[in-house]
Amino acid sequence: LEFGTASGYKPEVKTDLSLVEVSAGVGYKVSDDLKLGLAWRAVMAQADFSFVQRTLLGAGHNGVTNAKLTGLKDTQYLALRAGAQYKLSEATELGLTFRSEVNFEAKGTAGGQVSSFLTPAGAANPPLTTNDATAHTTFPMAINLGFKTKCDETWNLFGEYGFAQYSRIGEIVVDSATFNAQGGKARLKTDWRDQHSARLAAEYMGSAWPVRFGYGFTSTVTNSDYARASFTPPGPAHTLTVGTGQEFAMGENALRFDAAFEYSMTSGDASNGAAAGVATAGNDTRAGSYSVNAYVAHLGVNYSF
Repeated sequence: LEFGTASGYKPEVKTDLSLVEVSAGVGYKVSDDLKLGLAWRAVMAQADFSFVQRTLLGAGHNGVTNAKLTGLKDTQYLALRAGAQYKLSEATELGLTFRSEVNFEAKGTAGGQVSSFLTPAGAANPPLTTNDATAHTTFPMAINLGFKTKCDETWNLFGEYGFAQYSRIGEIVVDSATFNAQGGKARLKTDWRDQHSARLAAEYMGSAWPVRFGYGFTSTVTNSDYARASFTPPGPAHTLTVGTGQEFAMGENALRFDAAFEYSMTSGDASNGAAAGVATAGNDTRAGSYSVNAYVAHLGVNYSF
């Protein structure tokens, strides 16, 4: 990513995020057709996050701040997950899950560099002072409704609708003395939209190993006015999957193996970012096209006893 042709400065932008969840739950069988579940969740988040913000340096001197947040960590213990499973008929089952919102205040350090658009190529870019930092963001509430139906002895059909309330994230706020020139805060405008997803899959059981395949659609979440290279592109996502699995008897126990391959793609245009070399206070996004292609392998092993 390059801002300005004069400086030739290429700041780093990235998002490295990991979420680890520990749950403890209970289940209740209301009847042969209806089952309920409730789980307490502890959610641990770790992240490194680098972003840019356009900066007015005074006297018409414009530049860009490349902030780098490292070692961000937080654990939240007040989270819930609830679910219900209903047997509609001998062939069809319905499932509903709810995941509560989690608000993070991740603590780490903030540093980085400042670059001027008027700085000659090769000139030094002054570093930002490294200080403690706290980043505020939200892992949103989500609801999923799905079904499974047995069409005949060889075909099973699956479907799901999902909703995630990403509109709760209007901005990402970072508190740090590193941003004293900005009142001690860095504010990343997002104005994300709620996420809607639909998935449809089928399983063919007429072979030695079952064949599973599916398609998923996810609506646009990233606002095209505030697109960033470190966010999902401002467009809908399409996902194709194929997989298989098998259960192996081991006396009274069983070992189950499942594998799947997934391909996802999404792309979109940012409509309101500033052009290269143009610095406007508060406008720290870039106009242009954004796209992502992802290839994922899923492997799972379960042992029942």
